[in-house]
Parts: sequence; C-alpha cells; structure tokens
Amino acid sequence: MSLAPDAIELGLARRKRSAAKLSLTPLVDCVFILLIFFMLQSNLLQPHSMNLQQTKKEPPPTEVAANDRPTILYVELQADGSLWLDGARHTPDSLRAAVRALDLTNVKSAIVAADPGVPLQRAVDMIDLFTARGLTSVSLREARQFK
Repeated sequence: MSLAPDAIELGLARRKRSAAKLSLTPLVDCVFILLIFFMLQSNLLQPHSMNLQQTKKEPPPTEVAANDRPTILYVELQADGSLWLDGARHTPDSLRAAVRALDLTNVKSAIVAADPGVPLQRAVDMIDLFTARGLTSVSLREARQFK
C-alpha cells in the first residue's frame, strides 16, 4: 500500500494546521492568578487620599496668640504668590521655617487652601511639609483670601 505524494503532503498540511492552534486556557489561568494576587495585596480599608473640600467662603480667622495654639492650621496659597499661615503673611522661606518651628502636639489637622491660579505643585509641597512633620490629616480646599 503506497501513498500518493499528494496524500502525504495533505497529511502534513493537516498536522501543521492542528499544531498551530493555541489554547488560551493557561493564559486565562495566569490572568486570574494575577488578579487574585493584586486583590490580596491591595489595602482597601485604608485608602491613601486627600480630603478635597469645597465650602462656601468663611471669614478669615483672627491671629492666634503665641501661647494659644490652634488645633487646626490654615495655610493659604494665593495666585499673586503671597502665602499665609493662620492669618499672618509669609515668604516661602519664612513659611517653611514657621511650619518647622511649630509645636504640632496640639494640632489635629491642617488645611492647605489654594487659589485657582496656584500651581498644584506648590500645594503638594505644602502638604508634604506637614506630612513630613508627622501631621497626617491635611486637607486641600479653595482659598478664602486673607488680604
């Protein structure tokens, strides 16, 4: 029993086609394993986020006496470049020095308020300054203008 050359070529072509089929089952299994891994690694109970509060304009707070520490610090960044800490105007360097010199034991939180024209990086730098000092509750909101 001899096979014709056409039959041999036809058999090889069938084998090549069947060998070219790929199974997607292992790929789907890997995707599910990665999904489960990342779900277990994420911490959904304590999201790392900032409070973005938009409230109506309030009157500016009065200046605080040196011995009467506030429980909430208010920093305002204005579009004209002026910086305010609890009603007192500062330069960028003096504001950083004032925040570093503060005793934050009685401070519960800080509010960083920025005008719409203020670059976001300036607000983030101020938030980083407070978090570096150990203050974990820092909010970002619209400025209410001490001027």
